[in-house]
Amino acid sequence: MKSWMRLIASFCAGMLCLQCGLATPTNPVLPASQGEIATHAEGDAGPNSGAPARDTAARDAHDAYWRSVAEQLLAGQASAGACPAARDAGSCVLAARLLWGVNSRRELTLGSPPPQPERDRVRALLASAALRAHEEPMLYRAMTRDVFKHEAPALRELAIVELRRGEPDNLQVWLLSLAGETWTQKRLQAAARSTRFETHLYDILRADLERLAGITADAPAVDGLPFEPTAVESVQEFLFGMLVAEAMPGLQGLFESCSAVDPAVQAEVHADCWRIAERLVGHAESVVDLALGFALMRRVARDPLQHERAAQARLDYESLQQAIVETHKSGNQQRLFLQRLREPGGTEVSAARLTLVDAGLPPELPPAR
Repeated sequence: MKSWMRLIASFCAGMLCLQCGLATPTNPVLPASQGEIATHAEGDAGPNSGAPARDTAARDAHDAYWRSVAEQLLAGQASAGACPAARDAGSCVLAARLLWGVNSRRELTLGSPPPQPERDRVRALLASAALRAHEEPMLYRAMTRDVFKHEAPALRELAIVELRRGEPDNLQVWLLSLAGETWTQKRLQAAARSTRFETHLYDILRADLERLAGITADAPAVDGLPFEPTAVESVQEFLFGMLVAEAMPGLQGLFESCSAVDPAVQAEVHADCWRIAERLVGHAESVVDLALGFALMRRVARDPLQHERAAQARLDYESLQQAIVETHKSGNQQRLFLQRLREPGGTEVSAARLTLVDAGLPPELPPAR
C-alpha cells in the first residue's frame, strides 16, 4: 500500500479549489490526476509493472492481514451476530470499517460484490454498535462515516440528527447532509450561528490507534515513505488515509446557494454565508478545511474588506501548502509530522505550522496587501 496520508489531503484541497474556480499553487506533492491518486491509494504497481501475479498476492496478503485485525478487534468472535459485549462499541465500528474497506477494495478491483453473508455481518456489527452509541462520545461521529452511508444509511441519518441536537454550535454537524437535504435558509442560519468548527478527525485517529496498539505490532510497512516506518507509523498512515477519504464534505450545494445570493436583496442570507466561510477559515483543522473556507470566501466576498479577508485566507492556505512541501523534503521531517498528529490536540494545521518553524519560515504570513 502506498503512502497517501498528506497526498490525499493536498490533492483534495487542490481539487476543491479548482472546482470552485480557483487556481492552485504549484505543488510537487500533488499527483498528476485523479487516476494517479487512485493508483497510490490502491497500492497497485500499475499496468506496466510486469508483475500482476505479485501484485495480486500482495493485495491478498494486505486484505488478509486487515481481516485478521478486524477479527481480533471483535475478540476473535467470527459469528454474524452482534458486537461482543467484551468489546467497546468503537472497536466494533472500526472492525466493521476494516471489513467493509477490504470488501469495497476487492469489489473495485474484481468488479463483483462481496458475498452477502460478509455484507450482512458488517451491517449487523453496525446496528449493534449503534445501539450502544450512548457509551462513547465519539461514536455518533463514527456513524457518519462512509461505511454507515453505504451499509446503514438510516443509522447515519439518526446520528446526524443527534449530533445537531447535541452540538448545534458546531458548524461541522451542519455541513453533514441528510439524504436529499438542500441548503435552505433555515439550515444556513443554523450553520451561521455556530461558534466553532470541530471535526474530531484527529481524535478519532488517536482513539483508533490506541485500540489497535496491542493488535498491530506486526503491521506490514507501507510503501512510499523515505524511512523504515514503525508499526505504529504504518497503521497511522493506513487509518488516516481511510479517515481523510471519508471525511470530505459534499458542499457543492452550499457554494451554489451562497454564490447566487444578491446581498442587496438578501443581506441576511449573505451575512450567514460569510460567517460560515469565516468559521471554516478561522477554525480550520486541515488544509482541506482552509481550502473550503477561502474558496467560499472568494465566492461570496462583495466589499473591499471581505475581498481583503479572502486574500489573506488564500495566503494562509498557500503557506500550509508550503509546509506540506517542506514536510516531504526529509524522512525526519515526515516522521516528526506523523508524531505531531499522534500528540493530544494535534491537527494537520498545527503540525504544518510547526513544520514551517522547523524550516525557518514564519508559521503565519503577514497580512495581505
